[in-house]
Amino acid sequence: PMHAELSEAALKIQCCWGRFDAQLRNRDLLYERSIEQHCNKIRIITSEHNYWTQKVEDLKRPAKLKHKAAIELQHASVMEERRQKYEEIHALETHFEDQFNLLQQISPQEVESGWEEQVKLNLADTRERITKAKLDMLFRIQIKIKSVEKKLHAIISNEKEAEDSMNHWGRWRQAEQDALWNLQRQHDDEVAEKEKRKSIIDEQMRWAVKFYVASGKPDKQKPVTVTNMRNERIDELTAAAALQINKLQEMNHLSRTWAPFQRMMDQVNQGNLLNWLAQSEGARQYSHNEVVHPASAFKAKEIAGAKLNPFPRQLPWHLLSEVRDVQKEIDCVTNNKF
Repeated sequence: PMHAELSEAALKIQCCWGRFDAQLRNRDLLYERSIEQHCNKIRIITSEHNYWTQKVEDLKRPAKLKHKAAIELQHASVMEERRQKYEEIHALETHFEDQFNLLQQISPQEVESGWEEQVKLNLADTRERITKAKLDMLFRIQIKIKSVEKKLHAIISNEKEAEDSMNHWGRWRQAEQDALWNLQRQHDDEVAEKEKRKSIIDEQMRWAVKFYVASGKPDKQKPVTVTNMRNERIDELTAAAALQINKLQEMNHLSRTWAPFQRMMDQVNQGNLLNWLAQSEGARQYSHNEVVHPASAFKAKEIAGAKLNPFPRQLPWHLLSEVRDVQKEIDCVTNNKF
């Protein structure tokens, strides 16, 4: 019965954890899909913005600007021609009105002299000139003005449409980027808040553990975390052991290096310098062209005749024992905790 009850409890815990893990995974998948959708939308908007930006740049190329300037100059020339034609028509109409008033005020003497016929001829000629000027104005200049204005309006409308579209897609892209950054920032804040709550709960659970001494009584001392004790204490002991080993190696190396010179100085102080030089001549094993220092010859002779001691590898056994004691204490605390 006890085994069945524990098995049932374990299955329930497993089912609860499975549902919780599925919720977490579903949330992560939804977040990733949302980010991917935003990124794809931003890519499409960016491509449109780049297209209209390129179009605006094409419209601002020197060739396009030169063509636009030529059309504007042509438009200004046609408008000036229309103004001059208006002035010409106005002058002819004024002259026609003057001639007509003159015809109304003509006297019988002027009629007999033939001045009336001349005025009528002037009126007919002025009327004909007015008609020709108006026809030229309507069927030539006005048509040319409309054609030039149509071309200029097409260029200006294209530029305005391109700039408006570029600004529109740019604002839309910025809005979508802001939305994406807000979504990511919100998700990061939620993750940070969750990690903060988890660290607080872990710390509370760690401090909720009761420590006991070997006799079974509660430990009244302030508990320390296993992780900090493991990291700090073992690192200190390892560094101390390494420092002790380095000191032993250094002292041994210095003693072995200085020993031949010390022996040489002892023999020199005892007055056996000539005997030592004769012995060192017989110990040479190099060619006559090579030069051997007396100290080197003496060292070779001493090393060849003496029995070499192995390199001492003395370890600080008391520090290693302390490391083992700390490791046992950590294992004991871990077992009591869990």
